[in-house]
Amino acid sequence: LKETRPQRDDEEPSSGRLIHPSALLPGTVLLTSVLGQAGFFAFLPLYTLQVGLAGSRFVFLMYSAIVVAIRLFGARIPDVLGPERTARTSLLFSAVGLALAGMWGSPAGVVGGTAIFAVGSSLAFPALMVLAVRGTSPHERGAVLGTFTAFVDLAFGAGPLTLGFVAEAAGYGATFVTAAGIILAGFFLLFVRTRSAAR
Repeated sequence: LKETRPQRDDEEPSSGRLIHPSALLPGTVLLTSVLGQAGFFAFLPLYTLQVGLAGSRFVFLMYSAIVVAIRLFGARIPDVLGPERTARTSLLFSAVGLALAGMWGSPAGVVGGTAIFAVGSSLAFPALMVLAVRGTSPHERGAVLGTFTAFVDLAFGAGPLTLGFVAEAAGYGATFVTAAGIILAGFFLLFVRTRSAAR
């Protein structure tokens, strides 16, 4: 194969920034999405037992299968719909799925909510990543992606810890509903900022 890497202009200085501002908004929205995932992964095994399922293995298997299938066969969805619309739709699916699982405390609610949540989880990361790198020069993309993906680590570190207080105070169902509310906050942040940029 021929070289596909863009030729870098040596006269263009590298900014040297470790935290790139282009990734802050998409990264913050990603934080809300992944925080919901972190709470889902942490508390689903306990919640499935509470609602009467024998365990969480089938639910996790279904979640993984949906995510893998959509990322394989729907990889061009962000290109067709656009990253903003894809990200907003993904966040809405994630919030609705978690809220359904939390409010409908039954096996059907958990399975149905997980299926909807998996659809949202599958496309949020790639769509938001496109938003993060869009408009940046090739030599800045390392800093952009480093900043963007740092929000994933932050969410997985803080998500179970903070949502654990909700689980202790109000139960697992309330934890899922709270995570849905956090994702909705990310949706509204993205909606407001993208509409402002469009104007």
